[in-house]
Amino acid sequence: MSAITDFARDQSCVLCGNRDGTVVAAHMNGPLSAKLGRGLALKPSDLFCAHLCCQCHNQMDGRVPSAMTRDEINELWPILILLTQQRLLEAGFQMTR
Repeated sequence: MSAITDFARDQSCVLCGNRDGTVVAAHMNGPLSAKLGRGLALKPSDLFCAHLCCQCHNQMDGRVPSAMTRDEINELWPILILLTQQRLLEAGFQMTR
């Protein structure tokens, strides 16, 4: 685990705002994730994570039904990642690989 993924534990979800102790650094998936380093048994860099609670993480990864379409979910990932990066920068993290 990196400091970025450890930091997620005490945060609120950037999608629903929930702070229920289940928030993790969720790695982006979907069609854009391959451009960010995702591959067979590989996740993108921790720089491309979003702080999501268990419920939202499951929804974004398609493990549970969602009111959003797959296209809407794919469009939402970059926004959630940017919100998380803003949070990390405000907490003093250096955004480098």
